[in-house]
Formats: sequence, C-alpha cells, structure tokens
Amino acid sequence: MSLSDQLKKLGLADAKTVRKAEHAKRQARVQGEDEALRRRVEEQRQVQVEKQRERQAQQAQEREAHERLASARQMILAHAQPRQMGECAYHVVVDHKVRKLWLHPQQHEDLCSGRLRLARVDDELVILLLKDAERVAAKCADLILAPAITALEQTGDPEYDERFKIPDDLMW
Repeated sequence: MSLSDQLKKLGLADAKTVRKAEHAKRQARVQGEDEALRRRVEEQRQVQVEKQRERQAQQAQEREAHERLASARQMILAHAQPRQMGECAYHVVVDHKVRKLWLHPQQHEDLCSGRLRLARVDDELVILLLKDAERVAAKCADLILAPAITALEQTGDPEYDERFKIPDDLMW
C-alpha cells in the first residue's frame, strides 16, 4: 500500500489532495528534466559559438596575411630598379642555394654597401632601394633577402675584425 492510500484510509487526505500532490510531483520532475536539457542545449550552443568565433578569427588572420603579401608584392613590382647586366658577379643565397647575378659595377657596389636590397617575387630577384625595401619588409619581411654581412657585423671584437677582414662580396 502506498503512502497516499494510507493517508486516505486514515482520513488525513482526500482524493483531490492526493491528485494535486502527484501532479505537483510530476511537474517538478518534468521541469527538472527540462531545466537539465535546457542547460545542456545552452552549453552546446556556447561551444558552437566559441568554435565559430575562433574560425572567423583565423579566417580574418589568413585574409589579412594574404592582403599584406599582395600589397608587399605590388610595392616591390612598382619600385623595382632596372637590373643592368654587367661583368660583376654578385652571389646570394636563396632557399639554401647560391645564385649568381651578373650586375653592373655600380649596382654591385650599391648592393655590397647596403644602399640596395634584393627582393624575391615569383622566383625572381628584384633590386630595390633601401627605403623601399624597408617599407616592404614592414609588410612582409619574407620577401626581402638578408643583406650581405659586413666584417664589422660578424663579431663585436674590432681587433679580430682588423686581423681577418672579409670583403663585402667574395668573388668566387
């Protein structure tokens, strides 16, 4: 015998009160299940929103990097100095390979002294003025090739630098 039957038998509760109590009990259980379900749905929605926000941020970064690269490439092509063919060989390392450029003696001297820089666009080497190269490097440093290392930059010891002078560009 259930508790409600015992209370009815003793006269402490009538059928209407028992029905109300059972109904309230069912409603509380259903509301508890609904609340748990609602919480799970809300958590899943928050996770989806966070994933979507991360994806959008990543896409924005990729788009911005692509725009910077395109802008830097356009600047290089717009400010490229004409390469004058000559009898001086200038050696440069590109992708772990040594490439030889035949340049006019003045351009060779300017490259060695740092007044000109080399930039890489579509597997081509382009000569830029130093100020233009710095502007391009601010947008995309990967397109500008590292300048030749001078003897003073190799060590901090002036005595050693004086004993073992290294030319700006070794003739190979």
